[in-house]
Amino acid sequence: MQHDVNVEIARLMNAAILKRNIGAVLTTELRLMLGDAIRQQPEYTSLLQGGEDTLKELLGVRDSASKMNALLDAWMTEVDVIFVQFRATGSRIRGGFLITAFEADFSGVLAMEEATQRTKRGDFPWLDWLLLKGDQIIVAGYDAMFDTDFSKSRTGSTLMIKGEGFRVPSEFSGIASHNFITRAVNDNVDEIGSLIYRHIELYLK
Repeated sequence: MQHDVNVEIARLMNAAILKRNIGAVLTTELRLMLGDAIRQQPEYTSLLQGGEDTLKELLGVRDSASKMNALLDAWMTEVDVIFVQFRATGSRIRGGFLITAFEADFSGVLAMEEATQRTKRGDFPWLDWLLLKGDQIIVAGYDAMFDTDFSKSRTGSTLMIKGEGFRVPSEFSGIASHNFITRAVNDNVDEIGSLIYRHIELYLK
């Protein structure tokens, strides 16, 4: 008897959610939430700003605003909310929403031309170094030095001088499991849960 009741409840819940296409609504709102979260990360800000010791200058990223806009748009297309229909299993009703965010290895975004910076020596994969390489040395035997004479530098304002080697600054360096993209998601897990709950509560009343 209880199982039959649960079957009917599950049917009604599925019908209500599918009718209102809640998965698509949640996808749109989640993309906006995570896009804002990424923009608030210090790495994002440092890539857009000019000046000494910013990532824009240290990594030599020209046209950083347009590059980041394109990369962010690509990241957002990877965010999706999939409705898993409710079903009665024993005395319980199971179902919900499956959230997919960013590729674990970031391979899709890293393959974009915006993820590299063309230099006289070839293409420099600056985003790969920022997201995945941690404190590895980028250029062995050289350090980055800020200089106002733009004619001297491949980046327009950063010079490489002989030293201990250049690394992404530790406050910005990332690895696959912890970088400014994964942080934007992990720091908003509770908000993501609240977003889903609000919509379910709204549409199933």
